[in-house]
Amino acid sequence: MHVPGFFKRCSLCGTEWTSKEDFLADRDVQLQGYQWDSVRVKNGMPSEGMLVFTHRTTACGTSITISARQFRREK
Repeated sequence: MHVPGFFKRCSLCGTEWTSKEDFLADRDVQLQGYQWDSVRVKNGMPSEGMLVFTHRTTACGTSITISARQFRREK
């Protein structure tokens, strides 16, 4: 569910990002990789994978996963 003015909240420290642009611009957020859905691929469907980020601050360090679909360009 999309909440206007809110994109993501860190589950450990509570930091909030209001947009995907703010999230991606945050120097404390580092992309770790992509986790693909092997079950979907094996069944001939497109992967609905997850992007895995780490929130690297002195008070945090948790992993944040977000559906890759949320980063598609809007037309």
